Amino acid sequence: MRRHASIALTLGGAALIASTGLAMRAAEVNGHVLFNPIEATFYAEAIKLGITFVWSMSKGGIPTDVMAPKLWLYFAPAATGYLVVNNMRYDLVRRVNPGLLAVLWNLKIVVIGALYSLPPSSRRLAPRQWLAAALIVVGTTTAQRSEFELAKGAQSGGWPAFALVFVVLVLSGASAVACELAYKHSALGLHLQNIVLYGEGVSFNYLALLLRELLAAAPRPRTMLVRTASFAGFSAWTWTVVLLQACAGYAVGAIFKYIDAIGQVVADVIAVVIATVFSVAFFGLQVDLGYAASLLLCLLAILLFYLPDDLFGPANSSNSSSNSSSKGDLVLTTTPSTPPRWQYAPVDKQLRHQHHDGDGDDDSSSAP
Repeated sequence: MRRHASIALTLGGAALIASTGLAMRAAEVNGHVLFNPIEATFYAEAIKLGITFVWSMSKGGIPTDVMAPKLWLYFAPAATGYLVVNNMRYDLVRRVNPGLLAVLWNLKIVVIGALYSLPPSSRRLAPRQWLAAALIVVGTTTAQRSEFELAKGAQSGGWPAFALVFVVLVLSGASAVACELAYKHSALGLHLQNIVLYGEGVSFNYLALLLRELLAAAPRPRTMLVRTASFAGFSAWTWTVVLLQACAGYAVGAIFKYIDAIGQVVADVIAVVIATVFSVAFFGLQVDLGYAASLLLCLLAILLFYLPDDLFGPANSSNSSSNSSSKGDLVLTTTPSTPPRWQYAPVDKQLRHQHHDGDGDDDSSSAP
């Protein structure tokens, strides 16, 4: 994807994420959420599945490749992981100091970076990217210091709560990386892959709702389908949240496929900036200098993370060739259906590609 398209996708996703957060606040009654968040997530998954189904039919139908069991297995870890994370996060809010939870959750970009270094991604971030990730953590943490101060009197939950936060944090990062790998593994279009992901999402969330009803002390005497669709506490703002959550989820899926999992974290950070600007302009939110500086630090860290490598050391083919080892140079290779991976290419073949001797051979035939 071209750079300007990636920027537009990230900004669009950030705007939808920010809108979802603002609508969630509007849906609260006296600071409390009256509807069942799991039920709302189930409806959002159903809407996303409906969107991708209509999109697929408008593109000529659904090919048989979508029903390949292997494809469903690739998306199953991500769908399962997000089901667990989305359900456990609501419990974490009740168990852990909200401000402390927000601060710890900022470490997600570091977790994703660490998971990238493991197979099957085997992708190593550059030192400046690790620095940028650390600055994002610092910026988001200091920006949320007011929330932490307001909640510092609450119980932290002790070490069991910290352990639970760590497990959910790692699971959230692993789900993001797994979702990115699943999207990039197949050459199918986004709308066809989403049939698989959201089909599993609807199924898993329905099973979770049904399980909660079966474990309830006094289940309502209705059919299983109606039992999970109580609509209790739903309002016009609640349905706005559901619709925006569905659109934001679709945009995040596109970010996973065409950018990467860190792009989704970047969209979350930009969403905070958008929500802040919107709240200042329309709701009279008072922002101090420290908060503005924290958000500016986050934006600068994002620029540092995505700046081209040649700004930090222009590539010189003659110098790089003279410093190569006999085993080969580390080069980036990609295929249309798989994510980028690093491989060693023979030195002599790479030199022929870099220093064409003009014998009339086509450049593509000597590409590493």
